[in-house]
Amino acid sequence: MADIRIERVTKRFGAVTAVRDFSLAVAGHEFVTLLGPSGCSKTTLLRLLAGFMAPDAVTIRAGAMTLSTPAAVVAPSATSPSASRSAASDGPRRGPGWRGCSSW
Repeated sequence: MADIRIERVTKRFGAVTAVRDFSLAVAGHEFVTLLGPSGCSKTTLLRLLAGFMAPDAVTIRAGAMTLSTPAAVVAPSATSPSASRSAASDGPRRGPGWRGCSSW
């Protein structure tokens, strides 16, 4: 598994700075969580990591692969073979008629 490295990433939405100078290094096979109150940009950071939006500054990399830059993002399906799987192979069904668990 590739290391993920972000150094001083910034993301702005108009006059609002959602992420400012955020740095993170995750070694391969490490498990990391993002904790914080509502509105502290956890989802924005995950969208930057996943390549759903471009940062305003810095390049986000996983190993040697560039995930996003201020100029462009790499579509998630281009970075992961599992992102292009069909819905039938996505694991247990969670819709009507799903019988995975009778009660909680």
